[in-house]
Amino acid sequence: MEEMLAIFLSMLLVLGLIPLFLWKRRQDSRSSHEHEEEPQVAQREAVVRAPGGSRMRRRPASGASTSAAAAPGVEESVEGSDEEDVEGEYDAKASKKREKKRQEREAQRQAEQAARESRVTKQDRYAEMRRRKDEEREAQERQLEEEAKAQKAREEEAAALEFEKWKGEFSIDAEGTTENEVQDGRQDLLSDFVEYIKKHKCIPLEDLAAESKLRTQECINRITNLESMGRLSGVMDDRGKYIYISQEEMQAVADYIKRQGRVSISHLASKSNQFIDLEPKAQVEICYGQDEDAVVAAPPPEQEDCDGIFLSYTFTSREKELPHTKNMSAQAWAFKSEATILNAGSTELKAWKMYIGFQHREILVAAEGAQMVDGGDLPVDVGTKGAYFAGYPMTDLKTMIDTAGDYTQIQAKIAFKGTQFGMGEKSTPMPKTISIVNDGFKCPAAKFKGKTAMSVCCKKDPKFKAKKVEKTKFMPRQNGDLSITYDVMQTYTMNYLAQVTIDNVHPLGRLDHWNLTWEWMRGEFINTMRGAYTHKKDTSACLYGQAGKFYKDLDFSQVMNCEKKPVITDLPAERKDDPKVGKLPSCCRNGTILPSLMDKAQSQSIFQLQVFKIPPDDNRTAITPPQQWKISGVLNPTYRCGPPIRVDPTQFPDPSGLQATSDAIASWQVVCNITKTPVPRCCVSFSAYYSTSVIPCSTCACGCKTSETNKCNPKASAMLLPAEALLVPFANRTEKAKAWAKIKHYDVPKKLPCPDNCGVSLNWHIDSDYSNGWTARLTLFNWGTDQFQDWYTAVKMNKAYQDYENVYSFNGTRMEKEVNNTILFTGLKGLNYLVAIKNGTDPKKNPMIPGKQQSVISFKKKHYHNIDIKAGQGFPTRVLFNGEECALPKVFPKNNAGHLKSNALLRLSDATPNSDDHQLQKISLMFVAVPNVGTG
Repeated sequence: MEEMLAIFLSMLLVLGLIPLFLWKRRQDSRSSHEHEEEPQVAQREAVVRAPGGSRMRRRPASGASTSAAAAPGVEESVEGSDEEDVEGEYDAKASKKREKKRQEREAQRQAEQAARESRVTKQDRYAEMRRRKDEEREAQERQLEEEAKAQKAREEEAAALEFEKWKGEFSIDAEGTTENEVQDGRQDLLSDFVEYIKKHKCIPLEDLAAESKLRTQECINRITNLESMGRLSGVMDDRGKYIYISQEEMQAVADYIKRQGRVSISHLASKSNQFIDLEPKAQVEICYGQDEDAVVAAPPPEQEDCDGIFLSYTFTSREKELPHTKNMSAQAWAFKSEATILNAGSTELKAWKMYIGFQHREILVAAEGAQMVDGGDLPVDVGTKGAYFAGYPMTDLKTMIDTAGDYTQIQAKIAFKGTQFGMGEKSTPMPKTISIVNDGFKCPAAKFKGKTAMSVCCKKDPKFKAKKVEKTKFMPRQNGDLSITYDVMQTYTMNYLAQVTIDNVHPLGRLDHWNLTWEWMRGEFINTMRGAYTHKKDTSACLYGQAGKFYKDLDFSQVMNCEKKPVITDLPAERKDDPKVGKLPSCCRNGTILPSLMDKAQSQSIFQLQVFKIPPDDNRTAITPPQQWKISGVLNPTYRCGPPIRVDPTQFPDPSGLQATSDAIASWQVVCNITKTPVPRCCVSFSAYYSTSVIPCSTCACGCKTSETNKCNPKASAMLLPAEALLVPFANRTEKAKAWAKIKHYDVPKKLPCPDNCGVSLNWHIDSDYSNGWTARLTLFNWGTDQFQDWYTAVKMNKAYQDYENVYSFNGTRMEKEVNNTILFTGLKGLNYLVAIKNGTDPKKNPMIPGKQQSVISFKKKHYHNIDIKAGQGFPTRVLFNGEECALPKVFPKNNAGHLKSNALLRLSDATPNSDDHQLQKISLMFVAVPNVGTG
């Protein structure tokens, strides 16, 4: 049965294929007839085979006609040739292959386009889905916010209804608005937001949102707004962190790129830690010398090779000042510059000091980051000798090793601002040199880089041998002529008790009625004092300043002083036992500090003060000593004080009397040294038994005022005087000098010489000269209104020093170790008071009478038998009164007992003998002839 079914199906399949076979033959036959009728030469190329077997195609000469006839001159192909048939088959196959490839490419292109369209469609669909989700989420958030607002409104409404019920029970005495307070609160929150970012530098946005109680997106929006306002600057990375970069740090990077020229990203990244500090900024409670926000500029290339202290000076800008003058040497220019000192060595540099050799008549107006070593006030003229600077507030420079390359601890900058004269518009006022003046360092000549920068690397001097001192935590105590110690004895949150100790170290230094001043740097003021007082008691600076805002309940009428620069002086002796202001050792001496050689007990002065502070120094350890210390006296040496240096705490004996010591909480030392003033304040006159005339003090020995020079000649030599003229003031000497010149036949100048203008004068008179010894008489004259208690005079005698025998109305002491060849004279007990000038018996007729002290001094001729007294070897070469060096005459008296045709005077050598030279320098003899001189 199955076989029959298979045969039946096969027959049906054969019957179905027969019609298809017949239709296929009919189609093939029709196609062959069409090809035979088609012209063979239309739109075809004639193919000619070359003898070598290659084929050549010949194109028709003109466009082919669609008719059966071809144009004349056209070569027709030979039909029926075998070669032509082969060629046609080849072309047909090639054409089919090309068509097939084209179709494949088209199909591939369409497939790719379809795939792209599919992807785009999917992305659009996904984007639409995300958009819908975002809209739904935002709608939900808005709904929640609206619900929260509605809930809050309902609560407020309920509270208002409750208030309406109860408000009748209350009485309102005063009312106001809180709008300003709310606004201030918002500003404070925004400021806290900014400060939090600046403090942490690099902070995750999630942490910032949690700290600010905001959403992350709100924090991002707020940071964007603050950046547009210019209050913040930084970058936000892809990890959700915000990095704050200050404008100074950006400028530092820009300066480094400008300086280097072409910089690769990798190199800049390796140097970025020098410009941008990503460490959080901790709040500093106590500051002994540096700013926390200091930004390090790009280091110069020379710094990389320095193994010591690197100094640099950079000129910034210059601008012409008014008035504009045609004389370029008188034109003033405002300039700005910056100096940098960097510790590139391996040891810490304590109490750094830097010298800058200004040379273009500069007047320094400001120096931020340092202060003048001599404690002078700005503005100051520094254009002739340069200036020395010490660090403030950053006094010490640590090393890179100890700070891990923290430039804020190893580098200090000084920003200068001032006025300069005498250079063209295109000139650059650079100093001639820069150097460090700390002991043990040696600086080569500074190298210039272009016209606006110079630098030098100072290294340790291998030949320098430092004194062996005990290692201390702070700087060792320094040596000087005057040492001032600022000790903090007790400290509280907002005030502390300090003790100031003044020690006179110089053997000839002295202070009378001393005045001490300094400058507060942090808004401090003096509440109370013991052992001293301030000249001015003005509380306005406290009442109308920051102190008045903070201490609202303090009675400022009881405050001692609120000045930024108080002037402090010693109490008189009668207040020594006062229980409120006295009861201190070494106080209340009317401002007198003597050399220890005279009286060691009076070579020190002490006083205490209670200092009140203001925020932000609201911490027990937030203590900043005052700066710009100055001290002066009446007719005393001129002292120049340096900056306060932190030293180890001072030790004090236990007040209970036990064998114990207590330390101060903190101590600073201020060292002051005597400097020679350009104009002395005392002078010396010479006279001798062998000369009838006195050599008076030199003209303008203690300076002359401009108003005086119109009436007198400041350059004329002083007129010789008779001995009695020394006892009257200069104003009363004129007639005596003229009469003496007439008697001695001296010339009288048309314009008389100016006076010496000295408050104290001394006369050294050679009284006698024998074969085995000689005598002199020293007289002191006080022409001023100040009285001198416990006065002293020091004279340097050179050769005669060894033969000093005795003084009869004074106390005399050889200064063997302290000062070479010098004798110290002081008053005897009861005669140690040099009174001031006073009126005569009849003020209308008699001249004023100066205060006087006199004594005879005897010398032997034991060591120097051939000393020539008349040649000037019996006169002192240096004289000091109360520590102040006095002006000496330029000539010695000459022996005029004989009949001389000229008044001969011995002129002193211009050079003063060195203190270390024990031999008398040669004195040159010059005879000054004065015409018309009679007998002596």
